[in-house]
Amino acid sequence: MPMIVGNLPEPWSERLGSVMIGGLPRQITGDDLTNSVFGALLPPSVAAAVLLAYAVIPLTLAAPLLRSRDT
Repeated sequence: MPMIVGNLPEPWSERLGSVMIGGLPRQITGDDLTNSVFGALLPPSVAAAVLLAYAVIPLTLAAPLLRSRDT
């Protein structure tokens, strides 16, 4: 997926690359991503929130299914 996003025309490659899970940890730490396929459009706090959302959203959506199947 990162290679597909990297081949998109600008500004889409940077916009979509900045929210991909592979580039978020480096955005949180403030690393320089100029030579990366991932963009660096997000501030560290927003990048951390997006990374957290990658875990919370699927778990939230799966919770009702898990409850109904366990009974």
